[in-house]
Amino acid sequence: MKKTKYNRFINESEVDGILQQKYKDHNCPSCGSNGIYAGCIETEYDDQHDENVVLSFDVFCKDCGACLEKWGNTNREYFFGKRQ
Repeated sequence: MKKTKYNRFINESEVDGILQQKYKDHNCPSCGSNGIYAGCIETEYDDQHDENVVLSFDVFCKDCGACLEKWGNTNREYFFGKRQ
């Protein structure tokens, strides 16, 4: 199986810090509540570090259900459609 190339080594314990940088106090820009969390975390095992590296995750609000963005640690392109 071919390994995905990532930009830098990030494990799951660092995901909360990444969210904190963009969303201070985990406040949702849509509804203002403190409900931001990372979901759909995509990882891949890295032999060199003997640990899973985070490739991407989605940012959601647990209160209003907004899907705010996709964070990626690769050079892949993501295409999103808006719900009506």
